Amino acid sequence: MQNAATTRKLSRTVKRVVIFDNSMHKYQDLIKKLEKEDWVVQAVNDKQNAINTVLNFQPSLIIIN
Repeated sequence: MQNAATTRKLSRTVKRVVIFDNSMHKYQDLIKKLEKEDWVVQAVNDKQNAINTVLNFQPSLIIIN
């Protein structure tokens, strides 16, 4: 049986973000901050991988340089 806190946590929408840039090192601080705020982050650095990630991961937000 689930308690109220577990039910609230399960009912939250998963926050997903894809970050696409050739230079991912400049996004490390942002990635850490997003993960701290319960975002699920996928970072990609090439176009085909970005397209596949967006199609499969279904992010709420996409950050592109």
